[in-house]
Amino acid sequence: DSGAAILEAGAVLPGRVRAAHFVPAQDSSGTPFTELSYALRLEEYPDLQSEPAALTINVEELNDLPTAVPVDVSLHEDGGAVPVRLHASDAEATEPPLIITKMPSKGKLYRPVAPGADDGKRVEVRAAYNTFDVGADLVEQYLSEVLAVSSWWDVDGDAMYTGYHAVHILGPPDCSVYGECRTVIGNPPVPGTRVLHPQGGLLAFVRNASEASGAVTIEYAPLWKQGPDGGWRRCHIDPYGRLHHPADCFERLAPAGGGRVVSTVPAAELGSVDAAVWCPLSAGYEPEASGSGGDGALGPEYRFSRDQRATYEAHGYTEWIEVAVTTPVYLVSVEVGMPRGMGAIVGIHARGDEPGAQWLPLYAAPVLQAESAKASRSRQYWSWEAPLCRTLALVRQLRIEMDTSQATGIADWNYVDYVKVIGSLGLQEGVLPRGIDE
Repeated sequence: DSGAAILEAGAVLPGRVRAAHFVPAQDSSGTPFTELSYALRLEEYPDLQSEPAALTINVEELNDLPTAVPVDVSLHEDGGAVPVRLHASDAEATEPPLIITKMPSKGKLYRPVAPGADDGKRVEVRAAYNTFDVGADLVEQYLSEVLAVSSWWDVDGDAMYTGYHAVHILGPPDCSVYGECRTVIGNPPVPGTRVLHPQGGLLAFVRNASEASGAVTIEYAPLWKQGPDGGWRRCHIDPYGRLHHPADCFERLAPAGGGRVVSTVPAAELGSVDAAVWCPLSAGYEPEASGSGGDGALGPEYRFSRDQRATYEAHGYTEWIEVAVTTPVYLVSVEVGMPRGMGAIVGIHARGDEPGAQWLPLYAAPVLQAESAKASRSRQYWSWEAPLCRTLALVRQLRIEMDTSQATGIADWNYVDYVKVIGSLGLQEGVLPRGIDE
């Protein structure tokens, strides 16, 4: 019993009362959630009142357990199939997928082929959901796209220097040693290797190479620049001319239709990429640092607006990056490679591409202080597979959050080399995809 409700401002609490009980609305949260103010008024002198004091109330979100409702169905013998509507709810999901946890001992069970299908076609469900079954047609892929980033180590605004750039989180590992991550150009260069052409020039990726001729086909990272109207346009720089961005980046040199620039060059012209990792702008937590940064030479998605205080005080992380793979999958595992400042990841979320898709929390835990210290002492490259909640909906995008603070995180230069995503293209029969409830 919380006592009498306070329904309006101006309510007076008796002198002996020094507390009020606040009850938030059901299934609601926020930081801040709401605010109120209070003041002291003297009983013997009602006209004497203190200045109002503010009270801010924060309500932390909880992931409530979903609920399923028992259903009784009656039908006639030899009456044929009967639809069974299943009822379940989850405060954090609008259409949670359903799983069959026990099969009927008599009869057969079917589900619609797809959500909303009314053509009468059904798929037989022959087995209950199995936690240890990862699904069919496993796919392993590395990141292919950066969507947004909290910050990266932009060296004095030099657009042509790509060390520590967030673009380096894309693709397979660039190194396997502790500390600085420098790409190795083989003989012949291995497809997928990150290179500079010419040495110290434009960022590119090896497509294929001929050991006999010494020729290497490379694909340049797309270049962008901002026009007078503020819009972003593709451009390209002649690698054998002046290498200044945006002055020497011309729209006429970019391929029509948004394609990639490909060239075949001598292997001797290629240079390694120093610092081929994503590294945030600062080593640690800078609560007073804010503002925009990051040039958009490799795309407007790499520009950032920095505010560590906002995310750290509200959610406990200081840096983040949103990325995507090419093929949507039912997520099974995520592996991260870090050559320095490892163990700082405190959150991983995933979502699909559909409009309005919400981030699904897959991993949330404090930083791995002991593991980080051990890897640093032994100077070991750190590959870590996050213990995830698997998804029952297709996902393509990931959000990775790191705590780089001194107080609760890993305060170092936090290097991320790669992220590998493993997922299945199909679900078990015992899973009713989102939108199917019979």
